[in-house]
Amino acid sequence: MKHYLIENLDPYIRWAGKTKYIPGGNCVLRKIYDHELIYIIKGKGNFTIDSHCYDVKENDLVLIHPTVVHFVKTSYSEPYEFLGVHFDFFKQTDSENFIYSVVDGKNIHKRQFRATPIFKENIKIISKFYIPNSLKVKELLETIISEFEEKKIYYKTICNTYLKELLILLFRISKNKTIKNGKARSNVIHLINYINQHFNIKLNRTILAKIVGLNPIYLTTVFKKYTGLPLMKYVNKIRIYNSKKLMSSTSFNISEIAFKVGFQDIHYFSLMFKKMEGLTPSQFMQLSKTK
Repeated sequence: MKHYLIENLDPYIRWAGKTKYIPGGNCVLRKIYDHELIYIIKGKGNFTIDSHCYDVKENDLVLIHPTVVHFVKTSYSEPYEFLGVHFDFFKQTDSENFIYSVVDGKNIHKRQFRATPIFKENIKIISKFYIPNSLKVKELLETIISEFEEKKIYYKTICNTYLKELLILLFRISKNKTIKNGKARSNVIHLINYINQHFNIKLNRTILAKIVGLNPIYLTTVFKKYTGLPLMKYVNKIRIYNSKKLMSSTSFNISEIAFKVGFQDIHYFSLMFKKMEGLTPSQFMQLSKTK
């Protein structure tokens, strides 16, 4: 499979324009043959892209890939306006003869689907972009649309040049997001290992956040994203797991076990144990002794 260099980008624009939906308007469920960039300039709503739902508002940018089922639903309170461009990342021999159209379920032309290129820089092209410099993106898209509609001499060269600049900006955003996600995942793994080894000492969001150098609120968000559990719920889960091991293999009483696994309050320990195991610590201990 061929891999491309971002510096060799040679995009081809098939269509560029402005679209408007009335409040509460919906786009039918559809697929497209090529790529589409959509930049929201007014209103809010949501895009469902390949079963993932994204809330979108003014200054957000969305990328639709070929063959991907997508759907747009707008707010009932205001019109929904966006700038759009249909394009190929690299001009192909049939690019100029290829006519933009929505995939018709009855007549699907598989050979016409444009491939999303794989880049040697190993950048994952995301579907929704938060744009730090939205004014720059808007200016680029408005220039592309103006040139495309007026069709003055050499307009295609100008359109493709501006689109290349825009795509490189988006690649930068994608790369930064990939690096940030990789670092966040690494922090979560480090924290899981720390909790598994130090569950018996005092732990809270502030203490754990300092260990990985993150804001406590941000840490809570990324921890749940990668584990599916709130941070302190994971801590309590590890503590309860280890308390069960002590109940089954030692002669410590419930209060001693609670403190040994990191709980400072016996009543809170009993509450968490019952909530997670469906039994009180005493009931579990009695059952473990009879086995």
